[in-house]
Amino acid sequence: MTPAPPALPDSVKPAVLRLLSDGATLERELQAILDARPQRDLWVQAELLEETYRQWSALLAQLPELVQAADVPEVSRAMIREILEPMTQRIETLRAHVYSQ
Repeated sequence: MTPAPPALPDSVKPAVLRLLSDGATLERELQAILDARPQRDLWVQAELLEETYRQWSALLAQLPELVQAADVPEVSRAMIREILEPMTQRIETLRAHVYSQ
């Protein structure tokens, strides 16, 4: 049985939770915009999502520094990467599709 990774320090938890929550929102809403096309053009909704995307991207860029400052163990860092890297790729792909149409 593989031991559970150490718990994240309290100083990092809010950022990780925010990234997961906002990332899920971005994925869901961007997909909804794509699913609504071509019947409905949701450019206004897409533009409103851009603020969420900018905040999410800024927090994602700060995460390595937060993790390092909190001395998060490598096993926990790896777990965070395993979750956030594919999420980031999905969001970037969806976003590219939304703005390419």
